[in-house]
Amino acid sequence: LKSYWDISRQSLSLMLININIIVRCLVQNSVEVVISSPSNDV
Repeated sequence: LKSYWDISRQSLSLMLININIIVRCLVQNSVEVVISSPSNDV
């Protein structure tokens, strides 16, 4: 049971890291789009 808990905890932390990276990339992309859109209009 302990080893299973360690494995699940490791995979959970890896999953959280991946989600964090994905969210950061999405936020950066959306910010770049918002920044580039008005300059293109002008």
